[in-house]
Amino acid sequence: MGNNVNYETLMGEIKKLRQQADMLRSGEVVDEIKAQIAKFGLTPQDLFDEETLSEYKGEKVVHSRKKPDVKFKDPETGATWTGRGKTPKWMQGILEKGGNKDDFAV
Repeated sequence: MGNNVNYETLMGEIKKLRQQADMLRSGEVVDEIKAQIAKFGLTPQDLFDEETLSEYKGEKVVHSRKKPDVKFKDPETGATWTGRGKTPKWMQGILEKGGNKDDFAV
């Protein structure tokens, strides 16, 4: 290279070459992985768990949790409450009348 090339120009060229090398390397890796998947007949389900697959599909991931147990039940209407969250109207009515929520415990 001639004397007309400065440090910044060389560093810019090095950066471009590194990016090109990284692209080639990652492309080669992807090609190798694809070849191995084809060779062994692997499916996405073999490679990823259901949560990961759902995320790739853009689906909302719903974690399965046990529903909380019912702790209170209105014997007249059959309405129930777990004791979590906002107190339901039927229980509010009982409490406003001086009732005890423990009387409706399941």
